[in-house]
Amino acid sequence: MAWERAPDDASRRWLLILLAINGVLNVLWSPLFFKLRRPDWALIELLPFWVSILALLIHIVGFRRSRDA
Repeated sequence: MAWERAPDDASRRWLLILLAINGVLNVLWSPLFFKLRRPDWALIELLPFWVSILALLIHIVGFRRSRDA
C-alpha cells in the first residue's frame, strides 16, 4: 500500500493531498454531468481529474524507486 511505502511524513502528507484533490474531482464529475446536465463542463473537468491521476501515479512510483535504492 502506498501509505506504508511512503518514505517519510512529507510524502504521506502529499499523498493525502493528492488523494483528496482526486476524490473531489471524481465526486464533482457526476453532478456536473447528470444533475446539471452539463456534459461540456464535465468534459472540461476531466482534464484536471486525469492530471490528478497522473500526479498520484508519479508520486507513488517514486516510493518504489526510493525503497528499492
